[in-house]
Amino acid sequence: MKMTLVFLFFLISCLLAQEDRIEQFWGEYERFVDLQAERKEWIEKNQDILAQAMILGYEKQERLSLLIQDYKIFFPQAKQWLVDQLVFFSFSFYDEKKEEIAWECLRRTFLISIEISGVEDTITLVTRLGKFFQGRRHTNKARALFEYAVSLAEEKNDGYLIGLAYYSLGLLEKEASHLILAETYFSKSLKMARDTMKDDTLFIFHCISCLGATLLKMGKTEEAQLHLEEALKLQQKYFPDGLEEIELFFHDLGFLYQNIGEYHKSAEYYQKALSILEKQEGKESMSVAMVKRHLGTLFIKQKKLADALKWIEEALNIQREKDAVDSPEMAETLQVLGTVYSGLEETAKARESFLKAWEIFQKHGAEDTVLIARLKSDMADVLQQEEKMEEAQKMYEEVLCVYKEKLGKDHVSVWEVVHRLSMVDMALGNYTRGLGRAKEALGGFQRIYGAEHESIAGVCNLISLLYQNLGDWENAYTYSLRAVALCEKLLGRKHPDTATSMNSHAILLLRMGNADNAVNFLKEAQEIFGIYGYQNTSLMATILHNIGRLLEKSGKEELALEYFRKSLDIEGKKEPKRWMEIATCLNSIACLLRYKQPEEAKKNLYQARNILEKNSIQKHPVSGQIFYNLAILLKDSQEYEEAYKIYEKALEIFSMFSHKNFYLKACCLKDMADICQKKGNREKALLLFQEALENMEKTLLYVKNLPETEQQTYIYLYITPFLNVGISLLQDSPQDYEKIYNMILAYHGYTLRTLWMRNKSKNNPLALDVWTRYQNKARQYAMQYFEEQNSQKTERLDEEMRKCESEWIEKTKESTFVMPLNFKELQKKLLPKEALVHFFSYYNTNQKEDRIVVFVIFRDKPLVCLEIGSEEKIQKACSELYNLFESMGEIKRRHYFSSNAARNLYEMVWKKISLYVEGNKRIYLVPDSFIGMIPWEALPDFSSKKERYCVEKYQFCYLNSAYELLFEEKIASGKGFLGVGAVDYGTCSPEKNLYGELTYTGREIQEIESIYKKAYPGEKHIRLMEKDASKKNLILSLPGKKYIHIASHGFFWEKNKPESSILRYKNRLLVSGIALKDANLSLESGILTAYDLSLLNLQGIELMVLSCCTTGTGLWIKGHGIAGLRTASLCAGVRSLMVSLWDVQDQETQKFMQKFYQNLWMEKTGKLDSLHKTKLEWIQKEKEEKIWKGNVWASFILLGKP
Repeated sequence: MKMTLVFLFFLISCLLAQEDRIEQFWGEYERFVDLQAERKEWIEKNQDILAQAMILGYEKQERLSLLIQDYKIFFPQAKQWLVDQLVFFSFSFYDEKKEEIAWECLRRTFLISIEISGVEDTITLVTRLGKFFQGRRHTNKARALFEYAVSLAEEKNDGYLIGLAYYSLGLLEKEASHLILAETYFSKSLKMARDTMKDDTLFIFHCISCLGATLLKMGKTEEAQLHLEEALKLQQKYFPDGLEEIELFFHDLGFLYQNIGEYHKSAEYYQKALSILEKQEGKESMSVAMVKRHLGTLFIKQKKLADALKWIEEALNIQREKDAVDSPEMAETLQVLGTVYSGLEETAKARESFLKAWEIFQKHGAEDTVLIARLKSDMADVLQQEEKMEEAQKMYEEVLCVYKEKLGKDHVSVWEVVHRLSMVDMALGNYTRGLGRAKEALGGFQRIYGAEHESIAGVCNLISLLYQNLGDWENAYTYSLRAVALCEKLLGRKHPDTATSMNSHAILLLRMGNADNAVNFLKEAQEIFGIYGYQNTSLMATILHNIGRLLEKSGKEELALEYFRKSLDIEGKKEPKRWMEIATCLNSIACLLRYKQPEEAKKNLYQARNILEKNSIQKHPVSGQIFYNLAILLKDSQEYEEAYKIYEKALEIFSMFSHKNFYLKACCLKDMADICQKKGNREKALLLFQEALENMEKTLLYVKNLPETEQQTYIYLYITPFLNVGISLLQDSPQDYEKIYNMILAYHGYTLRTLWMRNKSKNNPLALDVWTRYQNKARQYAMQYFEEQNSQKTERLDEEMRKCESEWIEKTKESTFVMPLNFKELQKKLLPKEALVHFFSYYNTNQKEDRIVVFVIFRDKPLVCLEIGSEEKIQKACSELYNLFESMGEIKRRHYFSSNAARNLYEMVWKKISLYVEGNKRIYLVPDSFIGMIPWEALPDFSSKKERYCVEKYQFCYLNSAYELLFEEKIASGKGFLGVGAVDYGTCSPEKNLYGELTYTGREIQEIESIYKKAYPGEKHIRLMEKDASKKNLILSLPGKKYIHIASHGFFWEKNKPESSILRYKNRLLVSGIALKDANLSLESGILTAYDLSLLNLQGIELMVLSCCTTGTGLWIKGHGIAGLRTASLCAGVRSLMVSLWDVQDQETQKFMQKFYQNLWMEKTGKLDSLHKTKLEWIQKEKEEKIWKGNVWASFILLGKP
């Protein structure tokens, strides 16, 4: 109604202005209605006003129709001229800024055109006008025209015209970045083309290529690739010599391959587009500038910033020459230039470029809000670099709203901004929110790109860092490893993004104590950054700082200090300053100077604190670390009051941001407890330490799914020192024994339990391929280590094993996870008259020495904690007794009972324990370190007036960890017996032969097999003797059996060169094993190491007897007792294991074993009962003959299930 009134007013004004000429026109035409010949002459005479009259007299429908008919008859060749005049007249009102009137005139023009030229020509006209408006960035006007063209084509029901109209709409919406609409229109256009224009290959090509380019912009890379490569096949088949606008298609292909990381292909198609444009338009055209700009973005992707800068500057020079300084194209090029400067960390230049681009876009009033949003996102990146996190966050959130509205909620650009927001969250210490956002971004990227893309690698790296800050190293390790692997696979080993992931992974490894692998990652990352010219960037400063941390861990403090200062120097010269990084460098330098120059260290820490306060970044985890380290220095200098206050401040920060990282909170509380203890406030000290203990207990929840070595490293580095303080402080606090013991229970067997659980999942179909790869790498690693070959190859194999293990953990974690166990659950597993004696070695912080403590557990009594004494003295006493067992031949029984070695160890250790275990029949004994080398049942019971051994009073069953009592085995026992003996070790030369013939082992196997056949007639039994006793045959024969007996040589050796405690743990199963066929000729095929054994699936084996020399020996490792065959067998699934602690003559071994199996199989007594009974029988014989037999019967001990 409004439009009609406006137009009527306009019509009246026009009629008045033109002195009634239009009204006169229609009046005169009325007089010629019946005079056809005169009408033609009259119409020709009034052609100058014909178009105006038709539009302004549109309401005169009857006369207008007649006029149109006349014109078509009289002037059939001039129809197009008239339509052009109608359009020209309509457009005249745009010049006068009467847009509503102009639009109504155009509407009437189209209706008249339909009558004059027909629908098809009118659609062409409408489309042509739409493109006119589109070229002038009048998007809404162009859209209205194209939509009108669609409606006209649909009325005509012409598929060809409908397809063309939709194609025009698609081009418009693509240009306006309304990509969802563009995808819809191109899809409709393509469908129409395929349905109605099968022969129009060119149009089909354009539809497919435009749809592919749109999908590419939408982030639907896989779909885009399908369409663009289909279009490429059409082009190569039908238009090999090229076609119009082929350069745009090649440009789209370049953009596609850039997005999927195929940079060589991307450069190839960009160069093709560039070559065509330079030939068609010359080397200085704006289109050439555009392609050069995109070549610049390609090199930005590849981190080749110098090359990128070259292409961008060439594009800018062309645009300046063409006087396009204020054009939108120039703005886009400036935006890319800003990105280059941002990458080079020249933030001032980056900001200047972005602001210039912003001014140009504003000047042009760009309707493309997506384009503006992208520029804002780039500006936010600079703010983030400048550590203006709140401003960056606000800008990113604005961009996110635009992207979601214009591009759709699952567009790749949306997830890129979410990724950046999570980075800001991390910088602000909002780790939980950051993690949530990062995981959302990961999900989005995976939906768009699949499982493998560089964006996924980047977000995995971020997730790892967030988990690290939350103290969840298990997940941090998984994501970090995935990031490194993806970068290496997709970008290559020598790419800067790969180096960035390596750096982050090295930090994690360093925190977890794995310095050996961390150093390799850091050195390689430093080399890569050097190649790409990043010497004076924040990335290089970070690498140098991390290398310094590594050197510090390795004890190379002077060199570490040098690296910290180099890092500080780079950070100090950068503008704007990264104050957090500067404070971090000062903190690291202070930590190194703590003991040698404490005052200088304090000075650095106070400077770091002042920086944080001045820049309002106190509430940050790094701030907590700085306050914590300052408090330590003040505590060291006995400034307890000030230290306590600063500990409180650090604790406040850790509580605010650390979330899962309970370790740092526990450390603060522990030191605060220590201050209270020193000031005599024991009551407060106990309360603080109890709180610290609760936090430490929680840390163990987050190591369950780390690779085994990383678990042990974490426990060794972080839990051990804490337990040292805890046991020292709480020994006089019985109510806290259980809390301490729960942590020791986890510490003393956590990695053993993990290994057992993971081995149990070997046959999990989800991870079978990974397990096979792990086995292969593990065996190669073992040989490399054993033969001391190429150390670089050893390191590479170790890294590959870790990757396999992490992948395996991820695939089996659901089936292997068991909640951590505690003292109360352990109590339930003990029967009446049973006690568990758990030895633990710790460093007493009060007495400043290593000591041994024993925990004694009963089914229905409180936990007992006994301070046994100095570890050094107890170890000496143990060594003396062990040497006595190992060296003494046939002596009088009374000589042993009167020996100082036996009495000393009894007085120092067992006498104290016996006061509590009196009245119990079975003792489960969990040794620590060297304690596991002693058969405690062979100690004289000096509480008795008679010469009596402890074994005559108790049964002893040994455990690697108290966890073994809690292992629930649901797999049925195997069947049959396997015996190995009389092994042919081969001969190289008498002086080089390591293993001599064991004469009686063949008879031992035969007699044991004979007993088995009598006890279990019909059951399967296998003998591997002489040349059949090979490693290969044994590995194939072990699974599925119930009883295994191996009579051969055992071995144990240590490397001459010293190893770190972590490396010693990692390789603990490689230094002991069993000699088999050709052991004198080949290490690889002739020996079965404990490591080999651990890789086998031995579930269902009820009892394995290793009747070999020293099979019970191995490395002494705190928290693991003796690591070797005893550990490996149980972890592989063997329920019970019998080993020997020293060499026993093979004839004596044969007799002992024969008696043992007689009791086990013929008398049907249990395993421990049978062993106990056999020992008592030998002791009785000893008493009768008055000859000591302890060096035989005491050598054999039972581990595992009794």
